[in-house]
Amino acid sequence: MQTQPKPYGNAARAGSMLLAGMLLITLSGLSCDKPAKPVAKIAGNWVGQPQWQAYLRGALSSTSAEALHGLVRREVAWEQSGARGLLSGEEWESFLKTSRRAILARAYLNTLPGEVPFTEAQAKAHFISSAEERHVLHVLCKTKPEAERAFSRIKLGGPFEKIADALSKDPSVVRNHGDLGWIKRGRMVPPFEDAVFALKVGEVAGPFETEFGWHVAQVREIKPPTDEDFSRSKGSIMREMADATQAMKRPGAVNPLQTEFPLVLDKDVLGFDRTTVPAPGDEQRVAGRVGGATISLKELKQFMGDYLRVSGASHGLGPETKGKFMELIADDIRLALAAEKAGVDKRPEVQAEIWEAQRRAAFGAFSKTYLVALKVPDLELKAHYDSHPERFGGPGAVKLNLLAVDQPTVADLAMADAKKGVPWKTLFEKYANKASTGAWDAGWVEVEKLQTILPKEAIQAMLNRPLDRPIGPVPGPEGLMLFKVLERKPGPIMAFNSCREAVREDYLKDRGAGLVDEYLGTEGRKGISLKEFPENASIQKEP
Repeated sequence: MQTQPKPYGNAARAGSMLLAGMLLITLSGLSCDKPAKPVAKIAGNWVGQPQWQAYLRGALSSTSAEALHGLVRREVAWEQSGARGLLSGEEWESFLKTSRRAILARAYLNTLPGEVPFTEAQAKAHFISSAEERHVLHVLCKTKPEAERAFSRIKLGGPFEKIADALSKDPSVVRNHGDLGWIKRGRMVPPFEDAVFALKVGEVAGPFETEFGWHVAQVREIKPPTDEDFSRSKGSIMREMADATQAMKRPGAVNPLQTEFPLVLDKDVLGFDRTTVPAPGDEQRVAGRVGGATISLKELKQFMGDYLRVSGASHGLGPETKGKFMELIADDIRLALAAEKAGVDKRPEVQAEIWEAQRRAAFGAFSKTYLVALKVPDLELKAHYDSHPERFGGPGAVKLNLLAVDQPTVADLAMADAKKGVPWKTLFEKYANKASTGAWDAGWVEVEKLQTILPKEAIQAMLNRPLDRPIGPVPGPEGLMLFKVLERKPGPIMAFNSCREAVREDYLKDRGAGLVDEYLGTEGRKGISLKEFPENASIQKEP
């Protein structure tokens, strides 16, 4: 018989709400007093230099005026979120707890000796080396002699597209006539990239071999990355490089803490169901305890859903797998406890990071709420549909490689190798649960069939992400799944009246951010007191 913890009593609930309220008050302003060199005061909340620097690390603005206007719009969104009740309730309290924990864990790792943090200059050098785009034409042949014939005809000046139509075995040639469009490093298998990125404009490479056959390729144009491109990507690049640095420190930091703060699991709660979907009452089921902190079954499921980047039912995630996910949560708790013990949580820059995470989440919550309620005239939706009819085809089919694995750690290793371009057959031999995977080369699969067994987010990734890019891990009927889409066959274009909601979603995807910014810069700020200090809003960002 399963045993479950008793629901929280009224006193415990009141204490939890009081604690969350105190934390919210602390985070909302960091200080009620005017800070040195303030940047802004919005609705009574001061923004000082620590918060400004935390904001700038994720800002895309190229001037201090643009950055300050962006911060003001986000603070207006914060006030609007509070007025709409978005900064209270169980979901918000859960966010406060988990985001603070993650930030303290990172901050603690940063205090440990090891790799020196990456600088912006290093991030830019990395970006420039990896972000160059090349417009590539391509012929795929089954044998080397066939590729040699294609190469000879191209070198003699024959039209590439016509040669591709006549000789290429790539199924996509019917649609693209051998024109692969713009590609970056990391999107093709290494032998193909090595050949293509060694060419100058107009040069032809080949014949060269990959797992798919023999290739001839030509570079038509080269587009080097610009400073503006780097500015748009800088935040994510810096985070990726910082995560890579911390990943090297993490095992050595966590190992001694596992003894100091052991994880105690409740296997009955872990076996309560096999899904990643939080159910009523899951917040009261304590699945594990670490150093006085509790991990509810709901928190575990939410973590698993975020980790797998999808939400939805899974029938392959039993108690043992849930326990392994629990260890990942426990390690963050351990690092956060170590940070508090060392006083890292009191540092202004760490408090500013907590403030930044809170503001960013509130902005996202407000944007979503605002756009859901926004009325878009049918005339605008119809004009959008008429401008982009190709976006509203039926499900169609996808040509897939797939992989099923049993554990999240194995999925991470397989995904890392897939991103490096390791052939899928090699991934299958190295990582797959072969009984669950079946045939790794699944061929053409109807999207309608996939919709019955995979979450919506996974289907959207298959339909919208670039080809030949790994997708996953995804919870599926046979465990954790990884996919690579090789080709797509679109279905018939749907009539406007039958896909009106899809048109609205696509319209808001294109224009939603601008509509939110427009509201926050006009109607949304009415009645909100505002004072800016542009003389203190330097765009120069801390290293």
